[in-house]
Amino acid sequence: MSQIGGCRNGSCCASDAMCCTAVVEDQETTFIWRDDTNFIINGTVRVENFGIEGAPSVNVFVNGGLKLTVAPEACQGITLNDMNLIELVGVGGTGSSTVEVSLSINYSY
Repeated sequence: MSQIGGCRNGSCCASDAMCCTAVVEDQETTFIWRDDTNFIINGTVRVENFGIEGAPSVNVFVNGGLKLTVAPEACQGITLNDMNLIELVGVGGTGSSTVEVSLSINYSY
């Protein structure tokens, strides 16, 4: 029979969640999150772009590498290992897009 939780021996582990809303414009970089610890942070990043058709898409950079491009009126997510930095960059379009970022993270200590 399967067991929920308690599947790790040794070090203790933790899970956290955060969310924020940002307004992005073409070629504008928005800082979202940085890991200033010595922990290896794994987790899932979910980005929803509430911009209307013709508004900027949003590039999602993790650790300096492009991981997702989220068009207006779209939502995407990705699960990654060893996250240190998350930034958004607006791409194309006119005006601005309101973007919601949700992040669930896991780490051991």
